[in-house]
Amino acid sequence: MEYKIITIKADETFTGTQFVSTAAKLAEEVNDHIALGWEPQGGVCEGETRSFHSKQLFQALVKRR
Repeated sequence: MEYKIITIKADETFTGTQFVSTAAKLAEEVNDHIALGWEPQGGVCEGETRSFHSKQLFQALVKRR
């Protein structure tokens, strides 16, 4: 089994339409991976890097061999 995490960096503000735009980018990336045989594992997570203070969305994926 393979495991990976997709990360999409949000624009500077992470509210309203910025959040929707970032979520749409993540959904597109996840759908592309699903078409290649990857499966989402768990839900979407939101995080922020300490050094750059940038918000990000994460999705874990697995691919069975």
